[in-house]
Amino acid sequence: MVRYSILITTFLVSLLLAGCSKWNLEPKTIQSDTSTQPSSPLPSSLVIFGSKDKKVYALDAATGTKYWEFITNGGTVNTSAAFYNGTVYVGGFDAYLYAIDAATGARKWSRQAAADRFESSPVIDNGVLYIGNDDKRFFAIDAATGTQKWQVTAGDKIISSPAISNGVLFVGSSDTRVYALKTDGSTLWTFKTGSIILSSPTVVSGTVYIGSSDKKLYAIEATSGKQKWVATLGDKVNSCPLVVGSTVYVGTDDFKLYAVGTATGTILWTTAKTGNFVGGSPAYSNGLVYVGSGDNKVYAFDATNGAKRWEFATNNEVYASPVVANGLVYIGSNDGKMYCLDAATGAKKWEFATGDQIYATPLILSNGAVVGEYPTISGIIN
Repeated sequence: MVRYSILITTFLVSLLLAGCSKWNLEPKTIQSDTSTQPSSPLPSSLVIFGSKDKKVYALDAATGTKYWEFITNGGTVNTSAAFYNGTVYVGGFDAYLYAIDAATGARKWSRQAAADRFESSPVIDNGVLYIGNDDKRFFAIDAATGTQKWQVTAGDKIISSPAISNGVLFVGSSDTRVYALKTDGSTLWTFKTGSIILSSPTVVSGTVYIGSSDKKLYAIEATSGKQKWVATLGDKVNSCPLVVGSTVYVGTDDFKLYAVGTATGTILWTTAKTGNFVGGSPAYSNGLVYVGSGDNKVYAFDATNGAKRWEFATNNEVYASPVVANGLVYIGSNDGKMYCLDAATGAKKWEFATGDQIYATPLILSNGAVVGEYPTISGIIN
């Protein structure tokens, strides 16, 4: 999940209902199909992800062989995909949302939904897609048709990806605030941090965990928006926190992965420094925490003490976040390749080269269902 350096802007307005928005774009829908249709039988498992080369790919998860590719209308796809009812959903830098048949790569619908690029990844709940945009707006979209249901406006870009829990949406903004929204678009509460928010929230047992560029990790009561605790870390927290049991795992720009206790925010341990910032989000499986780094490497750390188990070198920075499924780690790199690694040893199983950098977290589908252990990125499990 790439994180961009963004100038901090003063908070301008509270979230407003769609009718108060200053944007009134007439959504554009393109019906033409620009995908490359599959010519082989459907593999038992697919790896689906977007690339900066303006395409979405589906690969055989076992071999890395391309099954289909989908070409956008001209927009980079840095967002991670959501999956619902046989359909893959992504947002593009061309301001379009795309609904793609997961089995064939055929376009179901595409719609210019915003005035700027989508860097936020979607979450889907009860047939409604929720996503933020760089034009400061947050959208609710009918997943079946692409029709907008409502929109609200924040004070700055929404790069953070939303989470949903108990009928409430949570998302951060570059206006320094965390927003809690009801599914009708009304605001439940807002919480102000000390800087822009590129991190995405995770919600566990009534607590919202989210990082901020003010070098802090926050725990916020989901119902009231009151701060439970705050942990000050070594640098910007643009990584998205992952909660496993009583521990929160999160990367920072001081080149480290942190383990923080969920009860009080006590720092339990930090890894030794990697060679660059850890902006991607960690994933957990079988006692190991996996994460990419700006030093071109993918790491596996012991979840109990932060000891390094293995590292794997790609050929460029790793902004993307990993997914673990069936004993394998899938992760993209800025070298334009998707890698499949042995989760226990880090040995490479296969690699697949796209035409440009990969920031998106892959989606693993097996027999039409999402499988694997994911970082906190989007609502792919819905």
